[in-house]
Amino acid sequence: MKWLVITDPGEVKKLAGLTIDWMRMMAENEDAVHPLKPVFPALVGLWDAGLDPICRGAPCLVYAYAENTLAYTDSIIALSTFDLMAPSFELGTCWAGLLQIGAMEYQPLKDELGIPEEYVPQYALMVGYPKYKFKKIPGRKQADIIWR
Repeated sequence: MKWLVITDPGEVKKLAGLTIDWMRMMAENEDAVHPLKPVFPALVGLWDAGLDPICRGAPCLVYAYAENTLAYTDSIIALSTFDLMAPSFELGTCWAGLLQIGAMEYQPLKDELGIPEEYVPQYALMVGYPKYKFKKIPGRKQADIIWR
Protein backbone atom coordinates (compact mmCIF):
# COMPACT_ATOMS: atom_id res chain seq x y z
CA MET A 1 0.00 0.00 0.00
CA LYS A 2 1.05 3.50 -0.78
CA TRP A 3 -0.74 6.75 0.00
CA LEU A 4 -1.43 9.99 -1.82
CA VAL A 5 -2.73 12.75 0.45
CA ILE A 6 -3.96 15.91 -1.28
CA THR A 7 -4.44 18.78 1.17
CA ASP A 8 -5.04 21.58 -1.34
CA PRO A 9 -8.82 22.14 -1.75
CA GLY A 10 -8.16 23.66 -5.17
CA GLU A 11 -6.47 20.47 -6.32
CA VAL A 12 -9.33 18.35 -4.95
CA LYS A 13 -11.78 20.55 -6.90
CA LYS A 14 -9.67 20.15 -10.05
CA LEU A 15 -9.92 16.36 -9.69
CA ALA A 16 -13.69 16.68 -9.27
CA GLY A 17 -13.78 18.80 -12.44
CA LEU A 18 -11.87 16.16 -14.38
CA THR A 19 -14.34 13.56 -13.15
CA ILE A 20 -17.14 15.76 -14.51
CA ASP A 21 -15.27 16.11 -17.82
CA TRP A 22 -15.23 12.30 -18.07
CA MET A 23 -18.95 12.11 -17.26
CA ARG A 24 -19.75 14.85 -19.79
CA MET A 25 -17.80 12.98 -22.48
CA MET A 26 -19.56 9.71 -21.64
CA ALA A 27 -23.01 11.36 -21.58
CA GLU A 28 -22.47 13.00 -24.98
CA ASN A 29 -21.16 9.81 -26.61
CA GLU A 30 -24.17 7.80 -27.77
CA ASP A 31 -22.05 4.68 -28.20
CA ALA A 32 -20.56 4.83 -24.69
CA VAL A 33 -21.85 2.18 -22.32
CA HIS A 34 -21.60 2.58 -18.56
CA PRO A 35 -24.01 1.42 -15.81
CA LEU A 36 -24.00 4.91 -14.23
CA LYS A 37 -24.43 6.77 -17.53
CA PRO A 38 -28.10 7.65 -16.83
CA VAL A 39 -27.08 9.79 -13.81
CA PHE A 40 -24.19 11.56 -15.53
CA PRO A 41 -26.30 14.39 -17.06
CA ALA A 42 -27.75 15.26 -13.62
CA LEU A 43 -24.30 15.33 -12.01
CA VAL A 44 -22.89 17.44 -14.86
CA GLY A 45 -25.86 19.80 -14.47
CA LEU A 46 -25.17 20.21 -10.75
CA TRP A 47 -21.52 20.99 -11.50
CA ASP A 48 -22.50 23.52 -14.16
CA ALA A 49 -24.81 25.15 -11.59
CA GLY A 50 -21.84 25.70 -9.27
CA LEU A 51 -22.25 22.68 -6.99
CA ASP A 52 -19.74 19.87 -6.47
CA PRO A 53 -21.53 16.50 -6.57
CA ILE A 54 -18.21 14.62 -6.83
CA CYS A 55 -16.07 15.72 -3.87
CA ARG A 56 -18.68 17.94 -2.19
CA GLY A 57 -16.18 20.68 -1.47
CA ALA A 58 -13.93 18.40 0.59
CA PRO A 59 -10.66 20.11 1.54
CA CYS A 60 -8.61 16.89 1.51
CA LEU A 61 -8.46 13.62 -0.39
CA VAL A 62 -6.68 10.46 0.77
CA TYR A 63 -5.94 8.00 -2.04
CA ALA A 64 -4.66 4.46 -1.57
CA TYR A 65 -2.70 2.95 -4.44
CA ALA A 66 -0.66 -0.21 -4.92
CA GLU A 67 1.43 -2.18 -7.37
CA ASN A 68 -1.49 -4.23 -8.68
CA THR A 69 -5.22 -4.86 -8.39
CA LEU A 70 -4.61 -7.74 -5.95
CA ALA A 71 -4.08 -5.13 -3.22
CA TYR A 72 -7.69 -3.92 -3.50
CA THR A 73 -8.81 -5.77 -0.36
CA ASP A 74 -5.81 -4.47 1.59
CA SER A 75 -6.60 -0.92 0.51
CA ILE A 76 -10.26 -1.24 1.53
CA ILE A 77 -9.22 -2.58 4.95
CA ALA A 78 -6.72 0.27 5.38
CA LEU A 79 -9.20 2.93 4.24
CA SER A 80 -11.96 1.44 6.42
CA THR A 81 -9.64 1.68 9.41
CA PHE A 82 -8.89 5.29 8.47
CA ASP A 83 -12.63 5.91 8.10
CA LEU A 84 -13.36 4.45 11.55
CA MET A 85 -10.52 6.35 13.24
CA ALA A 86 -11.23 9.76 11.67
CA PRO A 87 -14.00 10.80 14.13
CA SER A 88 -11.58 10.40 17.06
CA PHE A 89 -9.58 13.20 15.42
CA GLU A 90 -12.80 15.20 14.84
CA LEU A 91 -12.62 14.50 11.10
CA GLY A 92 -15.36 13.41 8.76
CA THR A 93 -14.90 11.15 5.75
CA CYS A 94 -16.81 10.11 2.67
CA TRP A 95 -15.88 7.45 0.14
CA ALA A 96 -15.09 9.05 -3.24
CA GLY A 97 -16.64 6.39 -5.46
CA LEU A 98 -17.44 8.58 -8.48
CA LEU A 99 -13.91 9.97 -8.52
CA GLN A 100 -12.51 6.45 -8.23
CA ILE A 101 -14.54 5.18 -11.18
CA GLY A 102 -13.41 8.14 -13.25
CA ALA A 103 -9.77 7.58 -12.28
CA MET A 104 -9.96 4.00 -13.49
CA GLU A 105 -11.49 4.97 -16.85
CA TYR A 106 -10.28 8.47 -17.76
CA GLN A 107 -6.58 8.97 -18.47
CA PRO A 108 -6.48 12.78 -17.90
CA LEU A 109 -7.83 12.23 -14.36
CA LYS A 110 -5.36 9.42 -13.74
CA ASP A 111 -2.55 11.65 -15.01
CA GLU A 112 -3.61 14.55 -12.75
CA LEU A 113 -3.55 12.26 -9.71
CA GLY A 114 0.12 11.72 -10.45
CA ILE A 115 0.16 8.12 -9.27
CA PRO A 116 3.17 6.43 -10.91
CA GLU A 117 2.21 4.57 -14.07
CA GLU A 118 3.25 1.17 -12.69
CA TYR A 119 0.76 1.53 -9.80
CA VAL A 120 -3.01 1.10 -9.69
CA PRO A 121 -5.31 3.61 -7.95
CA GLN A 122 -7.22 1.54 -5.39
CA TYR A 123 -9.75 3.87 -3.73
CA ALA A 124 -10.15 7.33 -2.24
CA LEU A 125 -11.70 9.01 0.79
CA MET A 126 -12.67 12.64 1.06
CA VAL A 127 -11.65 14.09 4.42
CA GLY A 128 -12.73 17.26 6.18
CA TYR A 129 -14.21 18.75 9.30
CA PRO A 130 -17.88 17.77 9.68
CA LYS A 131 -20.51 20.49 9.76
CA TYR A 132 -22.57 18.64 12.38
CA LYS A 133 -21.58 16.67 15.46
CA PHE A 134 -23.62 13.62 16.31
CA LYS A 135 -24.66 13.20 19.93
CA LYS A 136 -25.55 9.51 19.71
CA ILE A 137 -25.39 6.57 17.35
CA PRO A 138 -28.24 6.52 14.81
CA GLY A 139 -30.87 3.79 15.18
CA ARG A 140 -30.16 0.54 13.38
CA LYS A 141 -32.17 -2.50 12.40
CA GLN A 142 -31.53 -5.50 14.58
CA ALA A 143 -28.83 -7.72 13.08
CA ASP A 144 -30.15 -10.69 11.12
CA ILE A 145 -27.89 -13.49 12.41
CA ILE A 146 -28.12 -17.25 12.16
CA TRP A 147 -26.47 -18.79 15.23
CA ARG A 148 -25.43 -22.44 15.21
